[in-house]
Amino acid sequence: MARKDNHQFNEVVEMIRKTDYIDRKEPLNRDETVALAISLFKNNIG
Repeated sequence: MARKDNHQFNEVVEMIRKTDYIDRKEPLNRDETVALAISLFKNNIG
């Protein structure tokens, strides 16, 4: 199971690196924060 989770994490990291998301100056908006929280919960707990 850990290998699958690690693979999924690496896929997400690569997708983020292909965007300009990291270089953004403004903080996450409310919708982005909620989406991130749901995604983290689903992938790590649920």
